Amino acid sequence: MRLLDETESRLGPTSILINNAAYSTDDGYERLDAATIDAHYSVNMRAAVLLAAQFARRFASDGDGSSTSPPASDSVPCQTSWRTVR
Repeated sequence: MRLLDETESRLGPTSILINNAAYSTDDGYERLDAATIDAHYSVNMRAAVLLAAQFARRFASDGDGSSTSPPASDSVPCQTSWRTVR
């Protein structure tokens, strides 16, 4: 995976992966639609899961790695899509 390859070439082996959702829109339930949900899932779920799987495969042999995801925040009420996919 390009992201992990590039990180390791610049910084050396990685031993921790922190997933912090990167895509969010101010939508609220009034404007929520399928396209908005799909965009959030693509970045915040699909990409994060694929990255975590690749990260785990790199540590399968020695078991020396850690991955975490911060909890979703309810402090941003107008970001329904972001909170839904967290």
